[in-house]
Amino acid sequence: MFYKKNYGLAFGGVFLLLSGFVFSRNWRRETMATVQTSSGAFSSIADSGFISSGEVQEMTDEVLEVAVSGLKSTPFWTMKGVAHDFGNLLGYNQAETIMRQYNAWTGAFDPKASYEHLVSLKFPLKYPYFKKYVPENLSELLGLLKLNLSPEELKNPNILVAAQTQEGVVLAYYQEGKLKLLTSASPGTPKTKTVQGKFFLKHANVAYRSRTYGSPMPYAMRIKGPYFLHQAEVDGTFLSHGCIRIPGLYQKWLYEHLPNESVQKSSHIPAPMIIVHDLYRPTLFRYD
Repeated sequence: MFYKKNYGLAFGGVFLLLSGFVFSRNWRRETMATVQTSSGAFSSIADSGFISSGEVQEMTDEVLEVAVSGLKSTPFWTMKGVAHDFGNLLGYNQAETIMRQYNAWTGAFDPKASYEHLVSLKFPLKYPYFKKYVPENLSELLGLLKLNLSPEELKNPNILVAAQTQEGVVLAYYQEGKLKLLTSASPGTPKTKTVQGKFFLKHANVAYRSRTYGSPMPYAMRIKGPYFLHQAEVDGTFLSHGCIRIPGLYQKWLYEHLPNESVQKSSHIPAPMIIVHDLYRPTLFRYD
């Protein structure tokens, strides 16, 4: 009995040790893929629909997790005319890659299928496929595009750039000169071109609707006049009447993180700048 008892204790100790090792390894693997969002803006699911996943190494890209139940109180769900599908949230050309690489999706995938049955889904703040065209530093991007900004313009902590790569149009957001967000975009068609140049973004209504076409424009931010940055169908090609369309979760993040007018006044910071650069020909080529 003595030997049996001690043998059982030893076996139990080994089991606990191995269990701790597996837990630690799995926990580390999970956290290496995710980081806490900056400024704590997504600290609770109730406030934003996003789940923050904790801190990891400084150079790790951000992967956010969105609670689907939280989306049902947003314009993605409440506005008439907004499809409740993967493509609207993630981009029709990005959705399958994101679901397979970040959400362990297996089997057939349709970007027009509903996400309603999910509890949550993860997405990278910087869509990795386009990082071969878009550098991490704003100064490098400006060099590739042969763009010059004044010293005063370079002081702006929030600069967005829309440009065409060899594989579609992208929007890059630089925070303090470092790439923070990267995604596909869909600007105006050749017959209804998007305005070009440098502009300052202004927050519009979160559930904005086009006065001309009656189309839903969730999380709209005015570029100039009738031109907006907003959520709508995106596949990296030219689809709109002149606005720049952004996949839903990326546009929601921008709307909630870029400073609005009240924050600008209280913090004495300029409005976010957007550079719409020569969209109708490729100007960004592989640099890796």
